Amino acid sequence: MTTKRKMDNLGIKYEVVDLTTNLDVLEQFKGLGHTQAPIVTTDTKIWSGFRNDKIESLARHLLVSKIRGETE
Repeated sequence: MTTKRKMDNLGIKYEVVDLTTNLDVLEQFKGLGHTQAPIVTTDTKIWSGFRNDKIESLARHLLVSKIRGETE
């Protein structure tokens, strides 16, 4: 919930995937060493657990991309 709340506050759009119903995806994440929820994936990065630093970095990246006209 903390990750979602932080992303909401920063205006980051995201999609929630229930890994309890996507066991193949869950096993892939476990194979990569991600065993803590939530698991956040972007176009270029992946992390698990609440990572305030990563979320804020993502928000900055999205803002710069928007200013440059790279995103909608």
